[in-house]
Amino acid sequence: MTIVPSRRAAPPVPGLPRRLDESLIRSLHELLSAANISSAAARLGMSQPAMSRQLRTLREIVGDPLLVRVGNRMMLTPRAEGLVVPVRRILGDMTLLLAKGTTFEPQVAKAAFRLASYDSLPAPFFASLVTHVVEAAPRATLEIHSLASTTETLRLLSEGELDALITTRRDLTSHLHARVLLTDPLVFVVRRGHPLALNPTAAAYRAAGHIGSLVQAPGTGGGLESRLLQAGLALRIQVRTQYLGLTPQMLCESDLVFTTGRTLGLAIARQAPLVVLPLPVPVDPLRYNLVWHERTHRDPAMGWFRKQVMDCARLLSEQGPPED
Repeated sequence: MTIVPSRRAAPPVPGLPRRLDESLIRSLHELLSAANISSAAARLGMSQPAMSRQLRTLREIVGDPLLVRVGNRMMLTPRAEGLVVPVRRILGDMTLLLAKGTTFEPQVAKAAFRLASYDSLPAPFFASLVTHVVEAAPRATLEIHSLASTTETLRLLSEGELDALITTRRDLTSHLHARVLLTDPLVFVVRRGHPLALNPTAAAYRAAGHIGSLVQAPGTGGGLESRLLQAGLALRIQVRTQYLGLTPQMLCESDLVFTTGRTLGLAIARQAPLVVLPLPVPVDPLRYNLVWHERTHRDPAMGWFRKQVMDCARLLSEQGPPED
């Protein structure tokens, strides 16, 4: 007796009434982002009934309501909140897979770029970056984040919540790529007529009162004061602040001294009657690195964005001192 194998499809896996295809993943991403069926449908160019059907299917697959009504608005369930990051990461990986071998056309691309950085790079750098991205890629969005702790920042980078970061740290793991963005000699900034401007000796520099930066998160990698200490320059910090934009006025109205990288020092001196001077003893310069994850290394859009960052850093380094 010959047994003819059945051509019928295999029975569905219990709990999985339908495959989670690209369309459903994109719908889930928009529903989690907007927490609103109409908004999610509009973002994908779908009708509201079609998005409602997608939501019903997703609820079956996930086994959770995902969106529930609270008063007059919809809210994510705890299960849905836990899916936000994984779904974003999956969608990002799918985009990279589908984009393999393609080119990036900035004029028509709907891309999102997320950069984390210190604020010790001057405002003209960020203004130049915004101009480059907005003019060349008018449908793209740009987010500029502060650096969190090293562990948290690397997590955000690996999970796709950040695309690149600017850091002076050198202890980077093997799955990260880095390129030197800017080598920045250290300088100090004082008001015009300050005693140090006339007599910039190491002894006078040590004796002066200084403005120091407050570290915004542990391990973010500035290390400026430790560099100075290794060179025999123990600063007498009188004021600490996270808001470097306050320093020009502070310097103009006091005999305080602010030590920083040359690019920020020159930018500050363009805003106010200040003098930028080299440190009285040799100290290793700051080296800013542009860092990105292996998962976006070959992505054309991210490669384009990294080039914009590097071009803006090059323009910054080419700027000369302020005119008197």
